[in-house]
Amino acid sequence: MAWNAAETAGPGEPAASADRMESAEEERALRALLERAVPRPAAPAERMERIRGRALRRRRYRRAVWGATATAAAVGVLLPQVLPAADTPPRATSPAADAGSPERRDAETRLTELSDLTLEVPAGWSSRTVRTDSPKGEYVGYVASLSLRPSPEPCPTGADGTCTTPPRELPRRGTLITLRLLYGPKEPDPGLRNRELGKACVVAGGTEELWAVRSPAGAAEGVQVLATVCLATPANGDVAEASTVLGSMRFDPAGQPRRPERTDR
Repeated sequence: MAWNAAETAGPGEPAASADRMESAEEERALRALLERAVPRPAAPAERMERIRGRALRRRRYRRAVWGATATAAAVGVLLPQVLPAADTPPRATSPAADAGSPERRDAETRLTELSDLTLEVPAGWSSRTVRTDSPKGEYVGYVASLSLRPSPEPCPTGADGTCTTPPRELPRRGTLITLRLLYGPKEPDPGLRNRELGKACVVAGGTEELWAVRSPAGAAEGVQVLATVCLATPANGDVAEASTVLGSMRFDPAGQPRRPERTDR
C-alpha cells in the first residue's frame, strides 16, 4: 500500500507525506468501523426507571412553576391594592394625625429622698437621688431621658448647690433635669427660662440650660422645687417635653417634707 501511494504521488511530492495522509485516513476508517461494530450496552431496567423518574419530576416541576407564575400574575391584576410593590416606601403619618394621639408614658417615678416627689416621664426615662456633701446632707434628684449610673455619695456641690459630677454624659438630644427642694417664702414661677450654663451641665455635655421654680400639688407650706434642665443639642419638642415632665410634679400626701434651712439659688 505504501508503494502504491509513493507511485501515485505527484511530481516532487515526498513519499513520506503520502504515507502520513494514508495512515490518518486508515485511522479514521478504523474508528468508524469500531463504532459501528461494537454495540452500545443497553441500560439496566433499574437505571431506566431512575431516568424516567427524573424526567417525570422535571416535567412536574416545570408545570408547578408555570402555574404559580400564572396565578401570581392573575392576583396582581385582580388585587393590586393587596400586593403593593416591595420597594414602596412606608407612608408618612401627617402631623395632624399625630397631634390627637396621646403620648405613651411610663409608670410614675418617685424620688423618695425628695419628700416623695412624684413625676410622670416619657418611656425610656429614669430617675435617681444623690446625697450631697452639704452640712445638712441634702439630696439632689435627677430625671433623665436615658438610664442613670450610680453616683458616688456624697457628691461634691458647686456654688448653686447641685452636684458637680452629673450621673451621666448626655448624648445628642439628651435631657437631664436636676431637682432640689426650696424652703421659705413662696417664689414666683417664671416658667422655664434660659440661664448661663452651669458647671454640672457643661460636664454632662449640655449645650443649653433652663431653670424654673414650681409649687407642685401637695407641697407643704413654704416648700417649692427648683428645677434646672440641661439639654444637649436639643431639637424641636425637647424643651416642651421637659416642661411637660415638670408640670406633672406632685408630692405624695404621705410624704413628710424635711425642713432644713432655706436653700438659696
